[in-house]
Amino acid sequence: MAEDFDGIKEENNKPPLGWMIFYLSLAAWLVVYNIIYSPDIMGYSWNKIHEDEMKPLKEKLAQGKLESAKEKASGKIDAGKVMSAKCAMCHGADFKGQGTAPDLTAKKLANDELVTVITNGRNGMPPFKGQLSDDEIKAIAQQLSK
Repeated sequence: MAEDFDGIKEENNKPPLGWMIFYLSLAAWLVVYNIIYSPDIMGYSWNKIHEDEMKPLKEKLAQGKLESAKEKASGKIDAGKVMSAKCAMCHGADFKGQGTAPDLTAKKLANDELVTVITNGRNGMPPFKGQLSDDEIKAIAQQLSK
């Protein structure tokens, strides 16, 4: 059946088979997706997933093993934690040195010199200027100069 309007002839063709398969499979996927992720049908809940993921962090916070945002805001910096995260990989877990990294417990440098070394690096030690805040660098230097 053809239509003729303003001299343009249009045919009423069926849509291509590939398009029909795509649209029908999309509609089927939509139904299945809504069934699987519906909290009423399968019990799936984003809130439950969030609570399950947060439970270990809340337990650590309750035990005092996780630093709270309040402690961070107060400016209290645990130099031991920062050193364990940044220094222990080269200087060892006990900071007594390993490989070419020197013993941090034996040498006592002045606080200002330690700040300079940590900030700019020295003798193969990388600079930590962009990785640590000035307060963290000062806290590490103070810890090491004791």
